[in-house]
Amino acid sequence: MKITKIECYPITIPWARVRHVNGEEVPGSESVLIKIHTDEGIVGVGETGGTALVYTGDTQESIIGFLKDVGPQLLLGSDPTNINRLIADMDSAAKYSDQAMAIVDCALYDLVGKKLDVPVYELLGGLAQDKLELGWVIGYGTFDTPEEAAEIASNVKEAGYESAKLKVGRDSVSEDLENLEAVREAVGDDFRIGIDANGTWDYFEAVHALRKMEQYDPLLCEQPIPWEEIDNLARLRQQVDIPICADESATKPSDVMRIVEQDAADALFIKLTKVGGIRKGQKWLSVAETAGLPVMTGSMVGSAFETAWQAHFLFANEWMGHMEQENVGNLIVHDQFESVENPITNDLGKNPDFPKVEDGYMHPPEGAGLGVELDEELLEEYITDGKEPVVIEEDKATV
Repeated sequence: MKITKIECYPITIPWARVRHVNGEEVPGSESVLIKIHTDEGIVGVGETGGTALVYTGDTQESIIGFLKDVGPQLLLGSDPTNINRLIADMDSAAKYSDQAMAIVDCALYDLVGKKLDVPVYELLGGLAQDKLELGWVIGYGTFDTPEEAAEIASNVKEAGYESAKLKVGRDSVSEDLENLEAVREAVGDDFRIGIDANGTWDYFEAVHALRKMEQYDPLLCEQPIPWEEIDNLARLRQQVDIPICADESATKPSDVMRIVEQDAADALFIKLTKVGGIRKGQKWLSVAETAGLPVMTGSMVGSAFETAWQAHFLFANEWMGHMEQENVGNLIVHDQFESVENPITNDLGKNPDFPKVEDGYMHPPEGAGLGVELDEELLEEYITDGKEPVVIEEDKATV
């Protein structure tokens, strides 16, 4: 089997609830979806979830540009079942292109699963757990007041979740404290509340803010200071009583090793788009597990393809069952906490049984490959305004 063509689609996945960030409307996630075609007629599909220059360093243009460069050189004509070799070749050919490599990883695993007629988790060693506890994310743009944050938290708890994470750091510390206090009062003391600053504080601000927030018993604080300041992350951990979780600071296995060596975090955070996909994620996870650091995963708020891709990774790795997982991006897109009583029927990834989420738990995806089918009509509808698909074949890329 050989790769014959790669189709790249810049898309915007609309959110059921439009967000407002810094006074501007954000209608959806700007993502990239690809199809990898083969000479046997099997097609693998991959989707990045939202691109974020500030988080992964990638945009729709950079991801498609990467594929236009490496596609003819490394992918076209290659055997797609040699996933490890192809990912290693791409990793050697380009630096800091993890989200671009991740989308190829996603499509290759989907393709090989379809070829063998097995779910992707079977390619990874089978199921390590039958269901996964989820945590919700109370993100910026979804609330404007403490009362609105508290209402979301109450709804999350009512839906069966036992954990949620509240975004902090973009407003004043006093405003963050008001939000955190309202959420804690709404859900009670037994509900786990995490906080995530996305690296917005400097070291001194983080010490000041976290000491004030300790009274509300946060489960952890994710990435309180900028990603490159691992030394300060270690210092901060010694100054506060809230466990520290590294996200943006932990992109590559070597980053995780440095965090471990400096005793800079109590937990780690992974997204497959951040680390370059399943293959590179397994290497990353092996370092974390060896060090005994629990790992939580998030999402880039994409379609069922992104959610299913990460779900296979989570269900196949026993270590990912030690914490709640925030693989809820597809639910956030559709503004719902569960999908059993209200199945998602209007997604790029068609599968009425996935995501299967009830009472705060996700069940594994079933079916060959990722287990979701592409809705071609929605794909055409979601193409980002002013942009066109790119087709890579026969040593050339065409629009």
